[in-house]
Amino acid sequence: MENELGRRVGKYWLLYYQPLPEAGERIVIALVFEDSKGGAAIEYDPTFAKAAKVFPDLDSSSFEFFLDGLRVALIGASSVETVIGMYGPQVAASVARKIAVPVTRSAIEVLMTKFVYPAKKTRQPSKKKVDKVAQEIEAYVRGQIGSGAEMKTNVTASDIVGRPIAGTKPIALAIHGKSEWILVDGIDLNQLTPAAAINRANDISRTYWNYSRDKGALGEGIRSVGVVLNGHSHLVPATSEAHDYALHQFSKDADLALDAASTESGNELRMLLASLV
Repeated sequence: MENELGRRVGKYWLLYYQPLPEAGERIVIALVFEDSKGGAAIEYDPTFAKAAKVFPDLDSSSFEFFLDGLRVALIGASSVETVIGMYGPQVAASVARKIAVPVTRSAIEVLMTKFVYPAKKTRQPSKKKVDKVAQEIEAYVRGQIGSGAEMKTNVTASDIVGRPIAGTKPIALAIHGKSEWILVDGIDLNQLTPAAAINRANDISRTYWNYSRDKGALGEGIRSVGVVLNGHSHLVPATSEAHDYALHQFSKDADLALDAASTESGNELRMLLASLV
């Protein structure tokens, strides 16, 4: 009975890499398992991903060659600790640990995951991205009409009509008038690159266009406003196209297109809101 139990318990070692033993820094790079013939087998991650994070200068190809040499030296070895000791001091073995034999592949993978492979990154909860352009749009509108009007921000079709509408994206803000919704969104060339401004203008125009296609089923009407903030940017060649293109798109797909640099823009917005709110 004693001999039977002895044959069912084997040993394994953690193999540490310690480039500067005197510094005390070390990391597990491999596992060594006692085999049924009295020798040992070695298991390691050929990418050395975990070790490379701690020791960026690690030469993975040279180290793989080193471990393959150690694997050969362990074949038929009478003492694993003695063989590993010959490769020190930059490599060291832990105290022998017990393991059931024969060692299964699943058991090896569990231990490799625990000691050798890098820890899986835990997914951090995503932080909601702040839409700075939407904030500027809201500030512009409030600056024109005051704080009396009730506004909704980041508005979707479901917020307005109680269901999604294909091809629409959230709008910076909406004001519920007497019988209509007034949607306001736009670009800010002080916040966006020209390319990003053009993409945002396209999204807004497409959203307004899809709302207009669905007007018959809305029950309540929708009026839309497209605003170009930092309008003086049209004087700068790099942003001139984005400025003019956004106004062009808003003129086609919004009920009102506003260049905030124009002295008339505020009055136009106030007149629209006064007629609807």
